[in-house]
Amino acid sequence: GNLAGREIAFTPPGADAPANFRFLEGDEEKPSKRTMVLVRRSGLNQTDMEKGLAYGQLYYQELQDADTGEPQVNIKVRRPGEHVSFSLTAAEWAGFTDIAIAAHAEDQ
Repeated sequence: GNLAGREIAFTPPGADAPANFRFLEGDEEKPSKRTMVLVRRSGLNQTDMEKGLAYGQLYYQELQDADTGEPQVNIKVRRPGEHVSFSLTAAEWAGFTDIAIAAHAEDQ
């Protein structure tokens, strides 16, 4: 698919039809925890996905970096058998828009 765009058709693993997913806008609230999301970030690797993409339930937790004391966010994307995680600074997380949520049916 065209992953540079802000909206993509994506067939989730185990699904038989594509769904439209929409990447967040810059100032948009992050999805609530446990929302099924598609995340785009270099270094992500799930066995049944293209490299750089992860699909699953979103979890995130704000922490302080043990060394610097800076706020950071630990992000996990999980589903059965697949789990990826990465960390961003609080500022990076605030501006992180490479999270796609299923577009609402009324938008299609």
